[in-house]
Amino acid sequence: DKLDMLTSFFSIGKKPTGSGDPFGLRRAALGVIRILDEAEIDLDLTPILGSTQDDLLAFMTDRLHVYCRDRGLRYDVVRAVMQPDQLADFNVLAIITRIRALDAYLTHHDGQRFMPAWRRVHSILVLEQSTSPADRDGDIDIQLFSDQTEQQLYDALLGLDQHAGDFSNDASKLAAMTTLIEPINAFFEAVKVNDDDQNIRNNRLQLLSMMDEAVRSFAHLAEIEG
Repeated sequence: DKLDMLTSFFSIGKKPTGSGDPFGLRRAALGVIRILDEAEIDLDLTPILGSTQDDLLAFMTDRLHVYCRDRGLRYDVVRAVMQPDQLADFNVLAIITRIRALDAYLTHHDGQRFMPAWRRVHSILVLEQSTSPADRDGDIDIQLFSDQTEQQLYDALLGLDQHAGDFSNDASKLAAMTTLIEPINAFFEAVKVNDDDQNIRNNRLQLLSMMDEAVRSFAHLAEIEG
């Protein structure tokens, strides 16, 4: 009933504006979210929204932010998980489950060890992109590896990439992220990313980009404060 009400009003352009919401659409949207969360209903709403999908999806996303805030979930973790490219499917239960899983991970010893390693990778890529923007979507050439730590990091990343974007198994993705800590630290101890050989340098940057993108498919950790 709530979804029918939302899609009907949005289809005729009757959307809440500013503080005005005469038809109680914000309340209806929060009701849908609460039911899906509390009843643990695994449902992607995207196909249900029909012709109103774009506008209503943005509206529901905003309401989900409010719902998570009211439940005391960390706003930076909520932002990290609820970036637009994360929400191809609008499955409330899956999204909130990931937010809670990431929140728990970040307070755990593993998460506290992982974040400095990830930030080191991410900061290099941000700096590189700001000084010499380049496409990092090319293939990694394992023949250019000159140190065993490059191969070890690459192998660990293949395991992480298997879970990219998979909302169904957050525990496996977080466990795979944890396995990257030692390979990342060993990589930085053993090699210089900005090698004098341009091909080796680009290959190492591509390796770091592979990690950054795989993690990004799970959550935008750049949103995490601290």
